[in-house]
Amino acid sequence: MILLSARKAFGEKNYVFAAARFREFADKYPANKEANAARFGQTLSQLALPEKDRNEAEIQANLTRLAGEKEFADRPAAAFRLALLIRNQGLRELPKPDAPPEETAQRTAAAKAKFEQAAAAVR
Repeated sequence: MILLSARKAFGEKNYVFAAARFREFADKYPANKEANAARFGQTLSQLALPEKDRNEAEIQANLTRLAGEKEFADRPAAAFRLALLIRNQGLRELPKPDAPPEETAQRTAAAKAKFEQAAAAVR
């Protein structure tokens, strides 16, 4: 019933409620065959929220876990979402045009590392 209400809320675009219900199901029944699907639903719900309302660390942790689950049917989709998330982190690291040279080099290196990490996520 928890999972059904989460899926219904997701379909109705009530992402805050859906994320909470998906999390509740995954926490309450971690060994259930639908637990990974619930984690993915939680993550997709969180990704649908405005950036200021997201818990990016939790999203990345869930996607990393799901992308590594060989038996998870939506593993390729989780790996793709993980790569996008990391890529966007890299884009935010890119230096501003008026940044001082030492900051530019530092931020460019950090962005490059994120882009490489994103590429590795989909391999």
